[in-house]
Amino acid sequence: MPEILDEVDIKVKKYLRGESANFEALGDKKLKGQLVDREELYGKSAMAAAKVEKEQNTLPSLRKALKDVAMEKDAAVFARAEEDAAALRAELNSMQLKAMSGPLGGIATMGISPDYMQSMEKELASLKSQWEIYSGE
Repeated sequence: MPEILDEVDIKVKKYLRGESANFEALGDKKLKGQLVDREELYGKSAMAAAKVEKEQNTLPSLRKALKDVAMEKDAAVFARAEEDAAALRAELNSMQLKAMSGPLGGIATMGISPDYMQSMEKELASLKSQWEIYSGE
């Protein structure tokens, strides 16, 4: 946090008009009050300008960091989808092999309904199309 304050303090000096004037010698209290108020306003304006400049300098790096995190997350999702698709393909192939090697060569002998098999094939096709969309194939 001290680093941030130092950086802002440096930027504040950039926006100030110079050192603050000494109003102790002024005899006119009304004028002295007005000038002190004005100096405070200049100081607040310089602080606000310095903070805005700092934010403008940090926002691009924050955007880049967020973009990088989003890309990493997307890559993890794609990898997971690829793993799921491979597992479904293996399961489907295994079921088909078992079904073909059964005594009647049919799915019904395994106790797996044709509807379940069809839903597995649809899910596999859906995952494949999603993968193709995301991977650009």
